[in-house]
Amino acid sequence: MTSSLIKVLAACAAGVLGCVAPAGAQDQAFPSRPLRLVVPYPPGGTIDTVARILSPRIAATLKQPVVVENRPGGGTIIGTDAVAHAAPDGYTMLMGSNSAFTIAPHLQAKLPYDTLKSFAPITMLLSLPNVVAVPANAPYKTLADLLAVARKEPGKLSYASFGNGTTAHLSGESLKASAGVDIQHVPYNGSGAEQTSIMRGDVAFGFDTVTNVLPRVRGGQMRALAVTSRRRATALPNVPTAAEAGVPNVDVTAWIGLFVPAGTPAAAQQQLGQAVAAAMADEEVKKRIADFGADVYPLGATEVRQLITEESTRFAGLIKRANIRVD
Repeated sequence: MTSSLIKVLAACAAGVLGCVAPAGAQDQAFPSRPLRLVVPYPPGGTIDTVARILSPRIAATLKQPVVVENRPGGGTIIGTDAVAHAAPDGYTMLMGSNSAFTIAPHLQAKLPYDTLKSFAPITMLLSLPNVVAVPANAPYKTLADLLAVARKEPGKLSYASFGNGTTAHLSGESLKASAGVDIQHVPYNGSGAEQTSIMRGDVAFGFDTVTNVLPRVRGGQMRALAVTSRRRATALPNVPTAAEAGVPNVDVTAWIGLFVPAGTPAAAQQQLGQAVAAAMADEEVKKRIADFGADVYPLGATEVRQLITEESTRFAGLIKRANIRVD
């Protein structure tokens, strides 16, 4: 082989490598454009609020805009499905909850996605215990007082929730089964209507998330008798858990987590996780979360999958026993 031919081949090889290296570097340059954070609820609710608190902090770490996109409808199915079928490139995230991941699969005949196979969990963010709430002027001072009346007069007491198949509804049915009482469910279209009904005395009591109940409790319009989580809510430290109040096995807590489509590159998942961790560590974020009553719930991807699997099985049994349906 002549020296001139060797020089030509060397030059060609150098040219090929020069072309390949930038392409590889470009593939790893995540993120290089704006990201979207899908919220499967209308603007203004708790999950939307959390998304708008976190998105600018995530954007600051990733050095790319993070656009919150509300995709409500179908009981969270529309927005959740949009993420399940988005390109698995790290640029589409879902602010999801157990409504979509551990409840909907047991209420819908067929979902257009698989809650375990269609998504990769990035992290759990927050937990929102449900609260057993009564009007401030109610005669019940404790959960035991309430249950004593329920046992004495079966079928007389009714409880409110913010909708069929919600964590509030499951909380009521869990309490009903664990305490062995006959109480009637009255569903409302959202938390606002439910709380009005509770304060007006249309129902004996109700279940709602701590974030929704907290302003009413602080304002003296409602009394919190118990929370439905395993641990006391940070925002209501003097309110016992249902187990502490004498009713074990009541564990229905709403939660919020961050997910991406399955198949999203591991490197992108890692960067998103780091950006979210930095956002959650921000002092202003921590203050705003504390102000509206949620508890930080830091779980990694593996723990989130375990939680979804366990909770889905538990909720499936509860939904079947209580014959819960959605129209």
